[in-house]
Amino acid sequence: MIRRVLRTVLPPAVRSRAKNVIARARGLTNFYERVYDRQAAMMASDASVGGGDFELMGKIELGLLKLENVKPTDTVVDLGCGTGRLAVQLIPELKGGKYIGIDISRNMLRPHYDLPDASVDVICAFSVFTHMEAEDTYRYFVDSLRVARHGGKLIFSCLPVSLANSRPIFMQQASLDLEQRWAAVRNFVTTEETMETLARWAGWRVVRWYRGDESSVTVPGLAEKQALGQSTCVLQRP
Repeated sequence: MIRRVLRTVLPPAVRSRAKNVIARARGLTNFYERVYDRQAAMMASDASVGGGDFELMGKIELGLLKLENVKPTDTVVDLGCGTGRLAVQLIPELKGGKYIGIDISRNMLRPHYDLPDASVDVICAFSVFTHMEAEDTYRYFVDSLRVARHGGKLIFSCLPVSLANSRPIFMQQASLDLEQRWAAVRNFVTTEETMETLARWAGWRVVRWYRGDESSVTVPGLAEKQALGQSTCVLQRP
């Protein structure tokens, strides 16, 4: 199928390069790790921690968790924890609970995290699936369900086409050829229906959405409620 599509949609000049890119990507469990490591190496240290929005975005993410009644005694897994944007806000809130931060590594694409079954109350993934193909998002959904306790939640953000800010992001990606797009961390635009379908296939129940362009999060010290920018979906293990 892939070869037939390549013959159909790609000019002969780029067909060979495209096949090589796909061949390298397929079968590489550390593919995302390599892309992220390359991106991080090119970034200044201050950029790698989120620049001027580091503290604010962490507070907004914490606010979303509080809207979902995350308790001080909960065990929380932070997928794509990076340099701790959420961690520095969340850890002081956990009294008797546990914070587990996981960032991109080979283990993230293996069938299981190094976590016991049904051991986690809340899994959050802010700006993680935004950079991941649907098939790999589904794999994360499956293994997140494995580690979640019954009634546990997966809270994640994404960029649905219903958000106005998703169009320029999509157009920027569309302006690049296949090899250029995978030379750096990708930005994927999706739909609410797609993400809900993948979640249900993995065994999750869809609870609600918080739109990324609606100010629904209270941040201490700020008079007005804030928006994350990406839409946030809440799933629950039945």
